[in-house]
This record gives sequence, C-alpha cells and structure tokens, in this order.
Amino acid sequence: MKTTKYIIIYLLAIGVFVSGCKKFEDFQIDPNKPSTGAPYLLLPYLISDVFYSGDPTAWGAAAQQLFYAERRESPQYWGWNADGFGWYADIRQAQKMIEEATKTNAMEYIPIAKFFTQLSFYEQTRKVGDIPYSQAMKAESDNNVTPKYDSQKSVFIGILNELEKINEELIPLEGKTISGDLLYDGDLKKWRKLINSYRLKILMDLSMKESDAELRIKEQFKQIFTNPSKYPCFEDNDDMPRFKFFDQENNRYPTYNRVTTKFQQKLTSTVIDHLKLHFDPRIFSYAEPAWPKDYEDWTEAQKASYRADFKSYKGVDPGIEHGEGTQQNVSNLHWRYYERPTGEDYVKYSFAELNFIIAEAALRNWIQADANSYFRKGIAASMEFYDTPSNQIDAYLARPENNLSAELKSAIEQVNMEKYIAFFMNSSWEAYFNQRRMAAHRLGPDQDGVPHYKVGPSHYVTAAPIRWEYPRAELTDNEANVKEAIQQQFNGENLITGKMWLIK
Repeated sequence: MKTTKYIIIYLLAIGVFVSGCKKFEDFQIDPNKPSTGAPYLLLPYLISDVFYSGDPTAWGAAAQQLFYAERRESPQYWGWNADGFGWYADIRQAQKMIEEATKTNAMEYIPIAKFFTQLSFYEQTRKVGDIPYSQAMKAESDNNVTPKYDSQKSVFIGILNELEKINEELIPLEGKTISGDLLYDGDLKKWRKLINSYRLKILMDLSMKESDAELRIKEQFKQIFTNPSKYPCFEDNDDMPRFKFFDQENNRYPTYNRVTTKFQQKLTSTVIDHLKLHFDPRIFSYAEPAWPKDYEDWTEAQKASYRADFKSYKGVDPGIEHGEGTQQNVSNLHWRYYERPTGEDYVKYSFAELNFIIAEAALRNWIQADANSYFRKGIAASMEFYDTPSNQIDAYLARPENNLSAELKSAIEQVNMEKYIAFFMNSSWEAYFNQRRMAAHRLGPDQDGVPHYKVGPSHYVTAAPIRWEYPRAELTDNEANVKEAIQQQFNGENLITGKMWLIK
C-alpha cells in the first residue's frame, strides 16, 4: 500500500528540486544537485513532478473555469510570456533512471523511464513549438550544450515511434513489479495501459494533421483501438493515474485550508450555465450555492434544500473587469476543496477523457465504433470520479438531450464541451490545450473554440495566447539554434500569438 512516506523520503533521497527558469544546459549537467541513485529512488520524483502538476486553480482560471474575484491573477487574464523549459528537468532525471537501472540490472525500470522521457517531450513541444529532441541530453555524452531544434512534426513522429517500442519492451516484463511506484503499486500492466492510452491522446492532439500520410494518424489509432490484447488501454477509473493526497504535512491537497480558495475563487458562468442547462449533478460536487447573506440563520434542512436546487447556483462572467467579481453573489468552489485535507485524487489523464477521445475518433471516422456510447461512458466515468450517486447518473443519461446530435459538427462540439467539464480541477492545462485545438478546427458557436472564451478590459491580450515564448536564457545560450527555429516557424517573432505547426 502506498504511504505518504514515499513522497517525502524518496524526494529527499535523490535531492532534486528543480526550477522551471533555468538554461537548457542546466537541465543536462548540474554538479550541485545529486542525480544518481537506485531507479526506485528516482521514480517517485518523476511521478510526483509529471503526474501531479501543483495548484489546479491556476490552469482552471486560464481555461475560464474559475475566476479570482479580487486579484488580477496572471493565468486568469492570460498574462504569461516565456516558458522555462522545465520539462527538460524531468527528461534529465529519466535519463539518470535509465543509467542506474542499467548499472543495477533493474531492466523493468527502463521502459518506464523512456515513457517519462517521451511524455515530457510531448508536454514541452505543445507549449512552445519546435524543440531540441534528437540532440537533447547530449551534454555529457557528446559535450553538446547547444542542441539543434527539431521540427514539431519530427518530434511527434519520434514520440509516437518510441511509445510503440516501449509497449513492446513491456510485454516480456509482465508479471514483474517495480518499487517506488506512487501510481500503480508496481503493476507494469497498468503502465502499459497508461502508455497506450497516451498514444491515443497524442494522436487526437494531432487531429489537424489527420490527412498527413507520413503521420498515419488514423491507421495508428485504429491499430491500437482494435487490438486491446497487444495495446491494452484504460478500462475503468482504477486504471487511470491517480495521485493521492494524505493528511500529513507536505502531502495535503494543494488548496486545503487556503483562505483565498474559500472566499475568492468563484466558478464561471461558462461552467455553471452548462451544468444548470443540462441538470448535471456534478454541479453539487464542483460548487457551493450562491448563498444569500442571511443563510447562516437557516435551519440545516433549509440549507440542504437550497443546496439541492439547481437555481441556487450562479457563475461569474469571466470577461468582467478586475475587481468586479467581489461585488457579485456567485458560487464559490465546493467546500471540500479547502476543508478536506485529502481533497480528491489528482488525475492528469482520466478514463473519462479517453472515452471522449474515442467518441471523437468515431465521429471523425477514424474507427468503427458507437460514438454516442463512448460519449456516455465518458460522462459516467467523470461523474463516478466525483462521487455522483448512481441513481443521479442514470437519471442524467436517461434524458434524451444528453445524447449526441445527429449533426457531425454539433456532435464533436458536444464531446469536447463534456471533456472540458470533466477536466474541472484536474488534468493540468488540458482544458486550455483542447480549447486551442477546437479553435484551430474553427469549432464552437463563434468558430473560436469549445468553449467560447470571453475577453474583457482586464485581460493582458485581446485573445487567448496559443503558445509560450522560448526561454530568454535560450536566446543567450543557444542563440543560433533557437533563432533559426523562431524564423522557420514564426517569421522571426517569438510571441505568444505565434501559431505552431500542431494547430495549423
């Protein structure tokens, strides 16, 4: 059984706490930080850094699910600029894990470390565009601290090819276990499910490129989907990577006991209005009612009745001016997010999301499957995760309007709006990235994404950013290569408005 000791002890043992604002080569050689040890000591660091992404309210605000009522917070108003190439820190630790596993003949750790490497490359490239890939992490072996940038297309081809190989490498290792595994207690079969499920996710992320013959997107998706014995994927909520919290210092839910979460973080009308329109019982797990001033004088029965009424919930317009949110009586985050020390499991990639991906693949005719069935499975999986009673799930799914539209465009929009709702307080920046993909497809009521984003006078920009800029340190330390990449992609302008290959 996993315990809180894993997180603290293993992190202290490897002694690696890295910043997201370092130069590229700092992630390759850092003599001041120990980076060696048995692979089971490195694994918890990688899991906690990759599969737990910190404060969920930041990306929730960026995707207009949440609203800071008082402060002009940067994520909410899209006030970011340069990235820090932080994913290369995880790539470096994964490479060290491979080295240590090789030294100790612990070969079962090597495919897992390779997966972390490719997943980190994936996360990094979709933030900025072209990245160092083929020459990355060559500082020690080749004395190369100024790696060239690979095209985003070649990076995606490389990632998908490597994930295919990793699945193959894990097959003969089935039955073996690994230590230090905070997600699956050492079960390598579940890691295979995670890896193959990620392949489907990455292929859907490439939906703008489905006609590119070199990528073979439809062929690869169909190959995985139709052969579950060779390519096992998530089968239920127990298969997804659930990062747990514990009532112990440094291991509690990130918004536990936070005053700003209790009083200042509201739900937007984007989320609340959708939940109310569809009589979605997840509203009772996501939000507090918009309580009247005198509610504390009510009886418990009156409070319970008010809480159970959909009309009691109200969201804030995410486009209003900074400071106006404090004047409105709207729904705050549900009490459990700040009063329950264990919160809820953090899930970077859910079974619900996988079902929505399969539903969209069926709609796009990549596979032969019942899109509506997978759509409904995705909704049910999300509701189950939020502890929605089964009778409420059944009642929701029994409503005819909660089935997919017969019109293709509307059906794809439905799938991705439900995906957006299921991302609530989880899945890191996925709601933002998926909205960007929908905007690239010109889907949504205004052809600017699902959901439609609102822009107000307090926003730093007039439209949602579609990337992060390359790190300033790279412009100094790897100047020639990064400038060549910027020129080839963005006509020499390293801006948050630059459209990368992935969404063209």
